Amino acid sequence: MKPVNRAGLLLSTATAAVIGSSLYSAGDAAAAEAFSDVRNSYWASESIQHLAEENIVNGYSDGTYHPGEEINRGQVAELLTTAFSLDAGGSAPSFSDLDSGSYYAPFAQAVNEAGFMTGNGSQFEAGQDLTRQQMATVLVRAFSLEAGGGGGDVRDLNEASPTHRPNINILAQTGITQTSSGMFRPDETVTRAQFAVFLDRARAQAHTKDAGITEVAASSQNTVDVGFNRSLSSISVEDFSFEPSVGVLSVNFVDEEQSSVDSSETETVVRLTTGTHETGGHTLYYKDERMANGF
Repeated sequence: MKPVNRAGLLLSTATAAVIGSSLYSAGDAAAAEAFSDVRNSYWASESIQHLAEENIVNGYSDGTYHPGEEINRGQVAELLTTAFSLDAGGSAPSFSDLDSGSYYAPFAQAVNEAGFMTGNGSQFEAGQDLTRQQMATVLVRAFSLEAGGGGGDVRDLNEASPTHRPNINILAQTGITQTSSGMFRPDETVTRAQFAVFLDRARAQAHTKDAGITEVAASSQNTVDVGFNRSLSSISVEDFSFEPSVGVLSVNFVDEEQSSVDSSETETVVRLTTGTHETGGHTLYYKDERMANGF
C-alpha cells in the first residue's frame, strides 16, 4: 500500500466524464463566488469558499453547487483516495458488489486498505448515502483525529451505533461538529454542504495538530499570542496571517508567564505585533494553512 500523505489535501475528480455528477473537481479558485445556489449568507458558504479557493471543490457545469444534495460512499471513497494520494491502481477489488469494471472499485479498495472506510461485510455499498455517524468515523480515521479535553455534549449520542459514538464525541470535542441544540442526528445522510463544512473543519484541525499550535489569544488590540507545544528554531512574519486580514508587523518569542496563553501543553509562545484589531472572528493561518484556532 502506498504511504498516506496527510500533508497534501487536494481533492479533485479523476475523470472529466463524470464531472456532472461528481462531488469535487479541480477548478477555478473563484468558483465558489459563482455558485448561483450558494449565497454569502448561506450557512456553509464560508467552508465551500475556503475549499474552492484552494481548488479543492467545484460545482456543476451550470455553475451550481447543489449544497443540499446527498453524497454516497463511492463518491467519498474517490474523494479520499485523491485527497491522500492513495494507490488506486493496485489490488483487485475485495468486495463482492464491486468487480474490476466498477468505477468506484479502485477507490473503495484504496480507502479500505488505508483503513479509512470498511464495507458492510463483504460489500462496500458504493451507491449508499453516507450517514452522519459514518462520516464521523471516516473523518476520525482519515485525519487521525484524537479526543480533546472535556466532554462533547452530544445530546442524541445514544441514538448512534456504539461503534460510531466515540468518533462523534471526538468531532464534538475538537469543534468539528457544532450545533446550538447539541443534536448530531447520527442516522441522517450527509449533504454536499455538510460534508464541505465537516471536511473544512477537519482539515483545519489536522493542520493545527501538525503545527503544534495549542492556543491563540489576543493580549491587546495590537498583539496576538500564539502557543506551540514544541520548541521553534526560528520564526518569521511571513509565517502568520489572519482572516479577516490583520497586518502582522513583527514576531518575537515571549515567556509564557508574560503571555495571554494559558494552555498546560504550551512550550513556546510567539507574540505577533499587529495592526489594530477587534477581538473576535479572526482565524489564524500558519505557513499558509488555515488553523482551527483564532481570536
